[in-house]
Amino acid sequence: MSSYASLYINGQELLHWNDGFSQIVDGLYTKDDIVRGRGKDGVRLIKQYSLSRYDNDYTEDDVDWEITLAVIDVATLKQRLSIYGYNAQLFNESLDAHIERLIKWCNNVSNEMKMDYEDKIKQANDLKTNKISLEDLSYELFRQIDFNNELIAIWGVVYYEGVKDSYIAVLDISDLAEAGWLDYELDDFITVPPIILTEGITDIKTLKKALHVIYPKLESNVRFLDTSFRPETNAAAVVKMIKSFAAAGINNRILAILDNDAAASEAMTKLPRNLPNNIKVIQYPELDLMTSYPTIGPQGEINMNINGLAGSIEMYMGKDILTDNDGNLELVQWGGYMKRVKKYQGSLINKDAVGSRFKGKDADDVNKWQDLRYLWD
Repeated sequence: MSSYASLYINGQELLHWNDGFSQIVDGLYTKDDIVRGRGKDGVRLIKQYSLSRYDNDYTEDDVDWEITLAVIDVATLKQRLSIYGYNAQLFNESLDAHIERLIKWCNNVSNEMKMDYEDKIKQANDLKTNKISLEDLSYELFRQIDFNNELIAIWGVVYYEGVKDSYIAVLDISDLAEAGWLDYELDDFITVPPIILTEGITDIKTLKKALHVIYPKLESNVRFLDTSFRPETNAAAVVKMIKSFAAAGINNRILAILDNDAAASEAMTKLPRNLPNNIKVIQYPELDLMTSYPTIGPQGEINMNINGLAGSIEMYMGKDILTDNDGNLELVQWGGYMKRVKKYQGSLINKDAVGSRFKGKDADDVNKWQDLRYLWD
């Protein structure tokens, strides 16, 4: 007897699986997303989330099994998909491959069967261009398409025109859990998350704290590599590690985030041209605050654009944290010259003072975390 799982968006069933799915789907969820109910509680969950595959007339006596759901909002689901690298390109590539197969088959069937294939080709093209209204979208259409994996299909659903970030996404895994298709504990309902490398422990602490404040639902979807064992904590050391991981054939998804400064740019010139697809190296993004920032060097104090020159993690802690007791921004001091990139390296003079102020940063006022939100986004 088959067992099923379904993904609902605001009560509309848009994806459907038989007899289990790969554990990559589990990576989108944590144990905090799981809700369960049997009897009266099960009926309440069915009605609360408008789960259409169940009879609306169910009573608590009818639900003698445990209803098991993973429930999150669409906005969080989108963010988690982004963390795992899913995007429009992957979705469209799957659709294009499906359409190409249909066209090939259509050219090799009798005239009587061509119409059926032509209808399927039109449906797939309409899905790609959002010409099918959300109300008319159904899991039957998605089931016809051979997506490379389930997360690509989920991406297509949550980003479909008309699906709002505030909508609730419900993954009903009741049948699979009851039938034993999930051969692992639901409390461990998550796979290995991507690994993030940074230049030092301050970066890790800052990024973790920001994630907790801004996107708490994403905390279990990323993992930071412990850098306390490293004798060096700088961009060059991170690049060395990345080269070692690439040479060793590490399969984990790895993201190295370097400072937005000259030293990091210099270090990145030593990276191999073709890193494995599971390894990415980026720098912190440019900030408006840094386009005219007070610096000090041989020519005295002068405001300069320090993007790409002195963008350490402290620069993203917020203008309130970078401002000293006299109301002035902490100075950046110019240091060594990076020959490969032909730029001077700069750094904050009073990093310790900035770090101390950040420890007391108001976690309740999310507006003061905009620069770190921009970094995470």
